[in-house]
Amino acid sequence: MKKLITAVILSLTSICAVQASKVTSLDGTDWLISKDDENIGREQGWAASVTGEASPIRVPGIVTEVYPGYRGASWYYKKFSVAKSADSGIRYHLRFWEADWRITVYLNGK
Repeated sequence: MKKLITAVILSLTSICAVQASKVTSLDGTDWLISKDDENIGREQGWAASVTGEASPIRVPGIVTEVYPGYRGASWYYKKFSVAKSADSGIRYHLRFWEADWRITVYLNGK
C-alpha cells in the first residue's frame, strides 16, 4: 500500500516507521522539499500532492542544503510502502527524531 507522507517543518533530522518490532528507516535521498515562504501551502492543498517546485533533499538534513539562507516553512514529501496485514489490529507509528521548531504531518493528504 503506497503512502505519501508530507511534513511541513523547518528542518527534518531523522524519521522512521515502526511496525510492531520491525523498524524501517525513511532516511535517504529520495525526499523532496518545497519552500513555502508565503505560508500558503495549507490553504492551497500542498499536502495532497507534491508541488511543481519541489527539489530533492537528503534526510536527515536541513533546508539550507537546498535553499541556502532560507528561514521559513517547508514541505517535505516522501512516498513509501507498508505491507498490508490480515491483522486489522496492527498500528503503525511514525517517529520524528528531531524537527526544528514545529511540525505538521499529513499521510495521504490528511
